[in-house]
Amino acid sequence: MRRHRLTRRLVWIVISLAIVAGLLEIANVVALHMTEDTLAGRAMRATGAHSASVSLSGWPFLYDVVAEGKVDGADVHLTDVPVGQVQVKSLDVHLGQVAMSRHSFLADHALQLTSVTSATVTAEVTASELSAAAGRTVKLLANGVIEVPDAAGGVTDEAWADAAEHYDEEQLGALVALIALINVYNRLNVITRQPAGDYQPGQWG
Repeated sequence: MRRHRLTRRLVWIVISLAIVAGLLEIANVVALHMTEDTLAGRAMRATGAHSASVSLSGWPFLYDVVAEGKVDGADVHLTDVPVGQVQVKSLDVHLGQVAMSRHSFLADHALQLTSVTSATVTAEVTASELSAAAGRTVKLLANGVIEVPDAAGGVTDEAWADAAEHYDEEQLGALVALIALINVYNRLNVITRQPAGDYQPGQWG
């Protein structure tokens, strides 16, 4: 008789634990989806994108946020993002080790991102969009280099005059050299398929 009662108690304990675990998993999934939807809405409003989606990595989500105050990573996908005169077809951002404020999450039920360890951005722009923005035909070569015709016209006299109001000749020379250097880096990154975004402030100093 005692053995039968003990067995029944064990069965009820197992069932109770299973129910609690199921409820916790449901709460975890609901909180995760609500957080992803909230972050996607913020990203869409901040960028003016047509659509946005966010995927958070790490499990369980509630434990990561409440106990650790961070998630392993976040992937953001945006479509039709207006950037100046260019319409970026798609923009993908990967954030590593995203820290969140536990106090805001628990006390105010608000999402407040406090830091990101690393970020990688990949953008897709059509040649027609680049051509429209540049005002001339832009070609994408087989090696991934963007070619603009030599008769591009360069910087207008109005732009030079406007820049001269803020910088002297020496500063303008340094600015042109810096822009040219950045363009070289960007071309090398495209050719070698090296994603930008892995630089850490102070790593060279």
